Amino acid sequence: MIPRRERFDGNESRAVALGRGERAERRSAARQRRTTGDADGNGEAVILRVWRAKIVPARVEEYRRFERERYMPMLRKQPSLLGVLSLRQAEDHAASLTIWEGAGAVEALQSSPSYRETVHELAEGGLLAGDQSAEVLEVEGGDLRPEALVRALERMRGAGS
Repeated sequence: MIPRRERFDGNESRAVALGRGERAERRSAARQRRTTGDADGNGEAVILRVWRAKIVPARVEEYRRFERERYMPMLRKQPSLLGVLSLRQAEDHAASLTIWEGAGAVEALQSSPSYRETVHELAEGGLLAGDQSAEVLEVEGGDLRPEALVRALERMRGAGS
């Protein structure tokens, strides 16, 4: 069930406003730790990197195997990786959302020998149709529920996705 937020004439209900206030206080404390450098020693902003590519339609299953057996294990070994999600826009359009502790972590990824080897293997393997792109975004704020996300991902894995 998706949580619902009540609104009355453009104003939030008292329960939602109170709950949001408590979350805001927790986020404010976490933000203070992050921006003062207590969390990672340098105060860098969290970074999202979105990679997109079109997959050769006849080779989608091979791409998925490459993703499971090569790409994901390589990413898990990268320092400062906070998370990764494999995404699909359509059967033959893939994307990857990676979350990093800071811009330096993304720069380190791009110069990593294991990353370069994996990217080369993907490019030479003939699995991609056309160009690929990557976008790097700085996180300004948000609200992430890691426990709920982990449960959803586990349910998805259990269903065979």
